[in-house]
Amino acid sequence: MYKFVVLSVLAVLACALAAPSGSEDGQAAAYKVFQDAAEKCKTEQSVSAEDAKILQNHGQLPSNEAQKCLIQCIGTQLGQIKDGKLDREGFNNYNKIRYPQNQAKLDEGTKVFEKCQPEVEKRSGEKCGAGYAMRACIIDFFNLKN
Repeated sequence: MYKFVVLSVLAVLACALAAPSGSEDGQAAAYKVFQDAAEKCKTEQSVSAEDAKILQNHGQLPSNEAQKCLIQCIGTQLGQIKDGKLDREGFNNYNKIRYPQNQAKLDEGTKVFEKCQPEVEKRSGEKCGAGYAMRACIIDFFNLKN
């Protein structure tokens, strides 16, 4: 389940936690929200099928601008990134969709935000730097490196 969350943003991110028993509805809702954002961003960003594969490899850092911008676009669509920075409210709102009844997971999401927010802010001036930094931080936080 950790891998799905990185898809978020990627998510990602912040949502790379295993779902508790009884939260399947939250999982399904979060997956749909993520999929809708990913499809919109793949089209908007004119991302190649090859570059979109990064969404399937959750321990991989973006290796080019297209991948960085795809991840940043998804984070923006999910409300997790705003003006090139992590947005606490958007980050928390997505986690509430994913973990509607699991305070421990919501608290862990807060820790992810607090760790990743300064790292994302450092790269906010780079084109799609927030997407790259968010993905890198989440991979590091959950030890998802390939």
